[in-house]
Amino acid sequence: IDPNTHRIKSENDRLKKAMLRAQEIKDKKTKMPRLDKKVAQRFVRSGLWDPNVKTNDTVQNQLENWDEDSSTNPKQTEAPK
Repeated sequence: IDPNTHRIKSENDRLKKAMLRAQEIKDKKTKMPRLDKKVAQRFVRSGLWDPNVKTNDTVQNQLENWDEDSSTNPKQTEAPK
């Protein structure tokens, strides 16, 4: 019996191809880079940020920070005697 022409050889080759294909699919699913939505949003927001344009959010954040500072330390705003 010639092992090169036997049908077991072709069956083994077919199984090897199927196993390699299954391994590629598994690797594609496990090694695929994941997208972190919050990080992507921060990245895009910082890339589009223009220092000359003040948005409503920036003004609102500054007002909130000012309110927090003045409410926690009321004596700092008084003039020294």
